[in-house]
Amino acid sequence: MSKTLKLTFNELNKIINGEVDKRFEEVFDDMPLYHPEHVFEKGETHRNYQEDDNREYRWFIFNDTKTNIEYCLNYTYHPEFSNDLMDFPDSIEIVANIENSDIYIKPEVEVKSKKKTTPEQEADKHLLHSYKAIQHECKFVEKKEKLKIPKAEIDSIILFIKNEKFNIYQLRAVIIPLCIKYNLEEKSFWQWIQAKIRHYKD
Repeated sequence: MSKTLKLTFNELNKIINGEVDKRFEEVFDDMPLYHPEHVFEKGETHRNYQEDDNREYRWFIFNDTKTNIEYCLNYTYHPEFSNDLMDFPDSIEIVANIENSDIYIKPEVEVKSKKKTTPEQEADKHLLHSYKAIQHECKFVEKKEKLKIPKAEIDSIILFIKNEKFNIYQLRAVIIPLCIKYNLEEKSFWQWIQAKIRHYKD
């Protein structure tokens, strides 16, 4: 049963130029008179298949291992130039879109695994969500401003920062709750805390 093989022109050119897809096997690549089944005519020599510029008229026969069908192409060969396809058999259809090719393999979409969040990250996410809900109500804090926050709460934050090794989630866990409680803008409050630390005495 014959089957039309769909290839792009570039794919077919690659096959003829030796870049044979692993699906195909080269069967014959030479002048027709060297083919085992060729019947010689009287006086026929290899010169019948050569031009003055040394171009050779050749057959390229390859087998499709998937269907076990052989395809034969006529082309011109010259060692110093790229090969030129002369014609295509009816069994080969040239397609413009590579996705319509019979040997096109659609790239697999890489599915990136979703990183698992830690309980600390989840808590930080909820904390920031609560802050952003009231952020429009928060006031900017001047560096030398006197805030109505109990001294014990400020001292607790300063001691934590001076004595603990912490990450950004742990830092926000002590800063953001006060921003929410007292309606303070986060960045300016953090700068206010840093100013306090510079003048803090143990």
